[in-house]
Amino acid sequence: MNKILFLTSEVYPFIKTGGLADVSASLPAALHALGQDVRILLPAYEDALAAAGELKEVAKIPQRDGEVTVLETVLPNAPVTVWMVSHKGYFNRAGNPYLLP
Repeated sequence: MNKILFLTSEVYPFIKTGGLADVSASLPAALHALGQDVRILLPAYEDALAAAGELKEVAKIPQRDGEVTVLETVLPNAPVTVWMVSHKGYFNRAGNPYLLP
């Protein structure tokens, strides 16, 4: 079994602007079905947090410009762990992940 960390800017159903979100959900689920240990890491945009529902805080990392918090949930319809990285200075904005704050 391989350990795979899948980093992405969007994953369905948490945040979606195009096809990347679909692939970012289906590929980790398919890899998990093949017996791989897969985790997804994505920014904790406001819209993603709202769509995720209940989240579990799993880490806090102090930084010079604030604190990074890692929140955990599970991909719906697949037992794949999703970690959302929260930092108010970078990801605390609504809407499309490609818009500038």
